[in-house]
Amino acid sequence: ASYESGSPAPLVLAMVGAKFGAGKGVTEAVQGSEKVLPALQRIHSAETLTTGSAKYGTESVRKMSTEDIVKSLKPGGAEPLNVKLDGRIFGNTRVFVLEQRGYDVNTLPRTTIP
Repeated sequence: ASYESGSPAPLVLAMVGAKFGAGKGVTEAVQGSEKVLPALQRIHSAETLTTGSAKYGTESVRKMSTEDIVKSLKPGGAEPLNVKLDGRIFGNTRVFVLEQRGYDVNTLPRTTIP
């Protein structure tokens, strides 16, 4: 991804010592301080991801192992989990499939973008 000059670089938030609360996001412990990360929010509905031409992308991701999907979302990768400060995510299809499999997506490392 490219960022305009003068724009802040993306902030990578690793899940270190995470604590969880239903719908309250994740608490991140970093160097003795805690920061609450918002719960992840897909910007596309399940219906959007499973109908029309989007269903082909969802079907393709469903063929991947859970481990491979999680690896594909890691910061520094080709298509990391990019998250706005309020928790809105980019990478909806992969997160959607993980949610369907019962994976706690709020534990995923994320890259925060402006």
